[in-house]
Amino acid sequence: MDGLVPGHDVGADLALRIITEAHPEAVRQSLGIAVVVTDRSGHIVASARMDGAPLGALPIATDKAYSSALWNAKTGEMAVD
Repeated sequence: MDGLVPGHDVGADLALRIITEAHPEAVRQSLGIAVVVTDRSGHIVASARMDGAPLGALPIATDKAYSSALWNAKTGEMAVD
């Protein structure tokens, strides 16, 4: 599935790389974000909250990452019409 890491659990090195690569894009879009990366079981491997991110950003990112792992889908694909 495009955008997810297929077929294997995410290790710490990959999780940190994902977070590191998300940061400049957030800066480019003038966003303060939180990023949470989980393994396929939904366990947190790494997380980070940028300066200026909203207070609830980290818990929301955690829930989104868990949901993505649970349903093996991008969270944007789980929107209810």
